[in-house]
Amino acid sequence: MTTRHFETSLMGRGRTFVDRMREVEAGYREVSRELTLSDWNNEPHSKTVLDGLARLTSALQ
Repeated sequence: MTTRHFETSLMGRGRTFVDRMREVEAGYREVSRELTLSDWNNEPHSKTVLDGLARLTSALQ
């Protein structure tokens, strides 16, 4: 199963909040892997086109 990553912006303040967000960030890194150019080039064309379309329309969703 492929999991997609979507980015968002968030502004927050306070040491406790920042520390908790760093823990969440570390958790994401632990279960992630680097997507290399070779990996990307080996993806089916239909999948990369759909990924690009999803990125283009994400602000409208």
